[in-house]
Amino acid sequence: MSLDDLERELYKKQQKNKTLPKEEKIPEESDIPHNWETIDIKSGNGFHVSRRSFTIGISIVILATLGAGALLFANFFERSNKNVDIMISAPKEVTRGVPFQITVNATNQLSTSLLDAVFELNLPQGIIPYSQDGTDIGRAIITKEAGEIVGGSLAKKTFTLVPVDEVGSVKKITASISYTDSRGSGFKNQDTADVTINKTPISLDLKGPDHALGGSTVDFTITYKNDSSFDFPDVALQVQYPPSFSYISADETPSALNNYWNIPSGIKSGAEKTITIKGRYEGSSDSQLVFPVTLSTTFSGNEYRLITQNLSIATAPSPISLTLSVNNKTDYVAHIGDILHYSIKYQNLSGIALSNVVIKTSLIGALFDIGTVNTKGSLDSISNTITWNASQIPSLKLLDPGASGELEVDVKLKSTFPTDRYSEKNFYVQFKTEFDSPSVPYYLSAKSTSVSSTLETRIGGAIFLDALAFYHDSFSGITNSGPFPPKVNTSTQYTIHWRIKNFATDVRDVTVTASLSPGVTWTGVVGGNTMAPTYNERTGEVTWTINKVSAMKGIFTDPIEVIFQIEARPNVTQTRNYMPLLSETIIKGTDDFTGIELVARDNPLTTELSDDKTIASGSGVVVP
Repeated sequence: MSLDDLERELYKKQQKNKTLPKEEKIPEESDIPHNWETIDIKSGNGFHVSRRSFTIGISIVILATLGAGALLFANFFERSNKNVDIMISAPKEVTRGVPFQITVNATNQLSTSLLDAVFELNLPQGIIPYSQDGTDIGRAIITKEAGEIVGGSLAKKTFTLVPVDEVGSVKKITASISYTDSRGSGFKNQDTADVTINKTPISLDLKGPDHALGGSTVDFTITYKNDSSFDFPDVALQVQYPPSFSYISADETPSALNNYWNIPSGIKSGAEKTITIKGRYEGSSDSQLVFPVTLSTTFSGNEYRLITQNLSIATAPSPISLTLSVNNKTDYVAHIGDILHYSIKYQNLSGIALSNVVIKTSLIGALFDIGTVNTKGSLDSISNTITWNASQIPSLKLLDPGASGELEVDVKLKSTFPTDRYSEKNFYVQFKTEFDSPSVPYYLSAKSTSVSSTLETRIGGAIFLDALAFYHDSFSGITNSGPFPPKVNTSTQYTIHWRIKNFATDVRDVTVTASLSPGVTWTGVVGGNTMAPTYNERTGEVTWTINKVSAMKGIFTDPIEVIFQIEARPNVTQTRNYMPLLSETIIKGTDDFTGIELVARDNPLTTELSDDKTIASGSGVVVP
C-alpha cells in the first residue's frame, strides 16, 4: 500500500467516528439548490434562517415604519382640519333665472394664523355666476382670496349665482378653503350644499280661439307677468309659427322675422304685458296648430331661457272653399304695364245653406291702376275695394250646400315704377278676398261663417340699357381721329357708350353683349366708371359683366357706364349709306326679388350717330 492510499484510509475512519446533529445532513453536491430562496443561513447560535424569511422580515420593518409615519401625518392633518371649520349657507330652493346668494364661512380654531387663504366655489352645470361686469361669465370655478385668517377668527365670502337649468333639477355646490400653516404645509377643507330649482319667475297666459278654420284669420294673445322679486333688465319673446300659419300683424311691431320681440327695457317685478298676434290659417291635415312661446333673458351677453309654453288651437276644415288665381296661376310674376286677370272661385262646404253672402276684395299696392278695373262687382275707388252681393250675383242670396261660383276682376298695372323714394324697391300687389255670411253651421261657435284669402303677386324689376355712338367725345377723355363724314377705304375712330339704368329690384349676374360689324376693329382704349369690357377677336364680340346692379341705380344717381373705342373702315359697297358699327346690344340679369331673368335690348349703331348732337343729320353717310 502506498503512502497516499494509507492517508485516504485513515481519513475515512476519522470521518466515521465524528458525531453529527440528528437533524443535520450533509448534502451531496447534487442536492445543493441553486434557487436563492431555499439557501439556509446559519446563525452563530446554530439557528438556521432562510434568505427569503430574512428579506420578508426586513420589508415588514420598513412598511411598519412608513405606516407609522403616515399615521402620524394623517393624525396631524386631521387634527389641523378639525380645527378649521368651513360651512356653506345657501337657500334650499331657488327660482330659475333669479339671482341668489350663498355665503361660505371659515372658522380658524387654532391659536396660529392660516396663511394665503383662498375660498373656492365649484359650480355644477346649470348654475352660473352673476356679475354686472361679466367678469365671471362662463366660469365653473370662482375664487376669492381671504389672505391671513388669525387664530380664533371667522372669515366669510359671499357669492351671487343664477340658476338657469330646468325646474325640478337639484344642483350640488361645493365650497372649499385652501391655506398654509406657519410651517408652510398646505391644507384644504370643503363643504357641499344642495340647491333645488323649484319654479320659474315668469308666468305665461296664452289664449286663442277654440277652433281655426282653413282660410280664416286667427287671433291669439300672449300675456306674460314677472312673478318674482327680481327686475329682469333685458327680455326677449319668441313665437314659433306652424307652417300652415301666415303672420299678418301684431299690436306691437316685432323686432325681427315677424316672431321675435326684443324688450330692452326688461320686465320689472310684478309687471304684466299682453301682445296680440293675427295671422291666417291656410289649412292642413294637422289636428292642431301648436305655437311654442319662449321668454328669455340675458346675463352678461348670453341668452338664457326662462320659460317655454305651448298654445294649441284645434283645427277644423273650412266651411268655404276660396281659391284665388291671377292669369291662371297662383305664383304669377307680373311686370309693369301688365293686365292682371283675377279669378275668385268659391264653394259652400258647410253642409247648410248660407244666406246673404257678401264677397269683398281689396286691391292693395301702389302699382294698381285703379281706373282700369273691369268687374261686375261694385268698386269703391277711395278704399280700392270691390264688393259682390245678391244685387249683382243673385245666387249669393242663398248659397245652397255644395253650390259654387266664380268672380272675375281685370285690372292693369301702371306702366312705370314710382320714383319718389330712392330706397323703395321689391314691389308687389295683393288681392285680398273675404267671404262672409251670417249663417253659421251648428259645429262652429262664431257670429258668422267667414273665411279670407290673400294672393300676393310680385312685380319683376326692369333694367334698361342705352347704347350710344359718338365721333366728337371730348367729355369722355377719349379723342377720336379720322375723316368724318366717313370715307371709303379710310379708317375713322368712334366711341361706344353703354349706360345701365335699373328700377325696383336688385339685379345680379348682369351681362351685356354686342358684336362689332364687318370692317370695324377694337382699339383697346376703354373708359367709364366700372369694370372694363372684354373683346373676343375671333368672334368680334364685346362682353361686359357686372356682379350686381342695385335697385334704382341710374334713377337718382349716375348710371353705370362703360366706354370703348372702335375703328371703322367703310368699303366701296357702303358708299352713300350709313356704315353699321355695332350689332343689337343685349343685357341680361337675374332679378333678386323674383328670381326671373330680366332681358333688355337696344338698337344697332351706325355712322348716323343720332346721339352725337354735334353731328348734323345725314352727315354720317359714307362718301367716296
